[in-house]
Amino acid sequence: MKSLVIINACVRQAASRTLRIAEPIIEALSRWYKMTRYDLPEMDIVPLNPGLFEERGRGEIPAWAKEAATAIAKVQHHSGT
Repeated sequence: MKSLVIINACVRQAASRTLRIAEPIIEALSRWYKMTRYDLPEMDIVPLNPGLFEERGRGEIPAWAKEAATAIAKVQHHSGT
């Protein structure tokens, strides 16, 4: 049996229209292929973390971005640039 890798990067997960369209296709293909599936939002990869998108949708700046900006500002202030 041939293998097929599915990489799900739909950050809206069950609310994703793309995923709802893909699921029946994936299910049909699973009859002929051994499936290996990677659900990236469940892997807590920072750019794909669903919580990050929820914060962005509310107009919030994520804490990690605030911390990075503060650190950069301190370095620039101390270097005189």
